[in-house]
Amino acid sequence: MAMNHESRRTAWRWLRLGLLALAAAAVWAANPSPPGKEAPGMVLIPEGEFVMGTPGGTDNPAHPVRLKAFWLDAREVTCAQYLAFCEATKRDLPMFWNFKEFHCGTEYPNHPVVVVSWRDAADYAAWCGKRLPTEAEWECAARGGKAGFDYPNGPTLGPDDA
Repeated sequence: MAMNHESRRTAWRWLRLGLLALAAAAVWAANPSPPGKEAPGMVLIPEGEFVMGTPGGTDNPAHPVRLKAFWLDAREVTCAQYLAFCEATKRDLPMFWNFKEFHCGTEYPNHPVVVVSWRDAADYAAWCGKRLPTEAEWECAARGGKAGFDYPNGPTLGPDDA
């Protein structure tokens, strides 16, 4: 199913907002370890240049960005992991905790935690001895090395990609 340019831009904005707002607590970056030293549960994103932004875009035009190598968690932060953080730090649980519609809470221990504020996500990352990725690091990793595509899976986004 092909989407027109405006629909793609709108979908991309919602995808970015969803990834940043709903799953900001899902991915963390840590400072790179010396070469050859692996970080358990993390993948090394190699140093290099990628095109960040949208070709022809006005709010985020395409531009080259050079990044140093960085480590990124291979999996999202689960509800069980975030619950351990909340219990250890006496922090309130996310607003939608235990809402079945969001599959977030004690009934879904292996699902990604959702609807976490940027501050809570940053505090969780610090508690783990990590940090949140920068916007450029996030976009580089989300693109998965595919240059020139609007979406991480390729040039189009359809119902089967959800």
